[in-house]
Amino acid sequence: RNLKLCNVLVDSIGYPRLSDFGRKKSIIKRSDDIVTSLGVPSMEYIAPEVFTSDDSNYMVDLWAFAVCIVYMLTGQV
Repeated sequence: RNLKLCNVLVDSIGYPRLSDFGRKKSIIKRSDDIVTSLGVPSMEYIAPEVFTSDDSNYMVDLWAFAVCIVYMLTGQV
């Protein structure tokens, strides 16, 4: 969950590839005896429900993708 423009690379054929070369800060999140380690994304790309709920799903990734599209079209976040 660290989708942002600097993590999108384009291969030799022109297809976008997701990557992450940044350093990862780990946060341990406990939920129903499942422990996960989460990367800490850039604040501009975080969906509002991440701050208001412990239950986030694929929609937060769509939010980050939409922020990337807006940034590519306007040059502003």
